[in-house]
Amino acid sequence: RSLVTCKLIEFIGYYTLHLPVMYLTMATVDRTFMLWSRTYKRKIAQPKQAWKLCILIAGIFVVTDCFLLALGYRADDGSIQCYHSTNGALTKAFNLFIIWFHLVFMSMVSFVVMIISTVLAIIKLVRLPRVNEASYLRNKRISIMLGLMCIAYILLTLPNRLCFTVFAPLLERTPGSNTIFALSDLLTYLASALNLLFLSISVKGFRRDLGNLFIMRRFRSNTIDTTTGTLR
Repeated sequence: RSLVTCKLIEFIGYYTLHLPVMYLTMATVDRTFMLWSRTYKRKIAQPKQAWKLCILIAGIFVVTDCFLLALGYRADDGSIQCYHSTNGALTKAFNLFIIWFHLVFMSMVSFVVMIISTVLAIIKLVRLPRVNEASYLRNKRISIMLGLMCIAYILLTLPNRLCFTVFAPLLERTPGSNTIFALSDLLTYLASALNLLFLSISVKGFRRDLGNLFIMRRFRSNTIDTTTGTLR
């Protein structure tokens, strides 16, 4: 394994962990605000705003995670040491990054926000008058879908967060630690893959719009209306 590959794995590995959890967190918060606030729905919850926010979040994580490219070095014996540095300050920064940004903020705080948002959405749905039955059922379906996505994501990614932070020193001395780390990574990426499954099942027109996205065609289905339309 080359030094360049080592650095790319460090950056892409954390970047692809941080981006999905933030997008899912923002989706649950967005759904909750749309259920509770008509003003938010009319003035803020618009497709163009969503695209801008997604691009902004992706750019922010490029900035916050780019220092990971500085980690990794070739030791005197020729071996590649990933996630380590000969620079003490950089190593200290990485340790702080793992605990406070990766574990606390991107995991624990995000999970708490997901849970609170889901509970608030359920409370609103229970109180919501069934004036428009179709709108009510749509809101219920999407809220349940987001709730299941959050639960699945939390359960499948929590082992990874704990293995690479809290239990890392213990696991590194355990036979078969590489297998444990690999399985925790597999569960994490499975959680992201399940999001597509949830969306395909719950959101009308999602698969068609996803295909249009890849061939750069304009969305023509009602996916956006389904995912953003709420109280009427």
